[in-house]
Amino acid sequence: MLNNEAQALIRQCANDYRCGNEGFANVHYLACLDVIQAYYQAQPGDELLAIMRYLLEAQERQDWLGMADTLEYELLSFLVLPTNTDAPASSHATEP
Repeated sequence: MLNNEAQALIRQCANDYRCGNEGFANVHYLACLDVIQAYYQAQPGDELLAIMRYLLEAQERQDWLGMADTLEYELLSFLVLPTNTDAPASSHATEP
């Protein structure tokens, strides 16, 4: 789970892209990449790689709103919400 400072950094980056402040957004995005890299090294996974691919594609298209939305709604949700792979697939118990 991310600390509040890292969460605020990602939100600020998304807000900068959304408001058209590309210079500030790019600086914040570089810092976000450090956070993402540290997270990935601790907990590698395909879902994070898929989010990163989408961010790269959006950046190549200069789709700043797409980057902002992905950072704030996809990436942040993924990094903040705990994932428990040991939990059962359904919360309803099945009786024999």
